[in-house]
Amino acid sequence: MAKLFDIFQKRKQIFEGIMNTMFTSKDVEEIAKKRMEVCNSCPHIDKEGTSCFVPGTAPCCSHCGCKLAFMTRSLSSACSDPENPRWEAILSPDEEADVNRQIDYDPNNPQS
Repeated sequence: MAKLFDIFQKRKQIFEGIMNTMFTSKDVEEIAKKRMEVCNSCPHIDKEGTSCFVPGTAPCCSHCGCKLAFMTRSLSSACSDPENPRWEAILSPDEEADVNRQIDYDPNNPQS
């Protein structure tokens, strides 16, 4: 249940990572590569998928259950390890709010 709540809290960051996976940029890919190098040496990486929130999405983080391909590409995300975060978010809170506004964009409501 805790992972479900964590995934719900990170839904916009996950969506950002999905979008950055689909619409790639050289800069984001370079950041994702460096983050994955860190994750690959982390004791909390789950390469088998036993702790992934969504089955079949390994490798994932055993702390939050998120697919690492998405989380490493989410510039507003930080490492989920509460005791020893291994990488930080790159976007400031204001920049993250801008991304969230873009994600929530409703073409029928320009004010959204």
